[in-house]
Amino acid sequence: MSPEKDAWDAEALKRALERAADLILSETETLTRADQAIGDGDHGIGMARGFNAVKAALPACEPTVPAVLETVGRTLMLKVGGSSGAIFGTLFMAGSKAVSEAPFDAEGFARFLEAGLEGVQKRGNARPGDKTLVDALAPAAAEARATLHQNGGASLGQCLHAAARAAGDGMERTRGMVATLGRAKTLGERSLGHPDPGAISMTLLLRGLAGAMNEAP
Repeated sequence: MSPEKDAWDAEALKRALERAADLILSETETLTRADQAIGDGDHGIGMARGFNAVKAALPACEPTVPAVLETVGRTLMLKVGGSSGAIFGTLFMAGSKAVSEAPFDAEGFARFLEAGLEGVQKRGNARPGDKTLVDALAPAAAEARATLHQNGGASLGQCLHAAARAAGDGMERTRGMVATLGRAKTLGERSLGHPDPGAISMTLLLRGLAGAMNEAP
């Protein structure tokens, strides 16, 4: 089953994740500059390290959808480092527990985002408005579910594109937020005008997955 189909088996999901990893890797400098503005400046390097490791780990992981997602989560947790590794790792680890071994369809994608969001919020206590990746992830999860409800039987591609657009909009909104968590919290209002690096990475991840579908946004 290819990434153009309406549901991904484990091998198609691997290919989609590899595409998403490539997009994140291509934006390493963008992520570094964003983190230099309001953080430690190492977000891009850490994400590049993590997603290079993901690309190396995917070919050998067990051929089930939950195993693929769990492998990504475990790898990111081990290789990215810092809070980003813990948070992005948790996203995939928690999300993997909400999906079945059946092909990854629109319902599975919505469940993955919802469970991942719940796991991330439990781990980091972040809420929308705190200027974190939750500001991209929460609207993405909500929009994936809304697309399913509005279009009854929406395709995986439709849900992916809707979630990616919502994440991008959420990421842009972080420019107008004052950080209340993490290192950026110490900057106070000086964090205004800068997007959150984690929200950028979340958006890139979803854009990469959406790009693996042969559907127009």
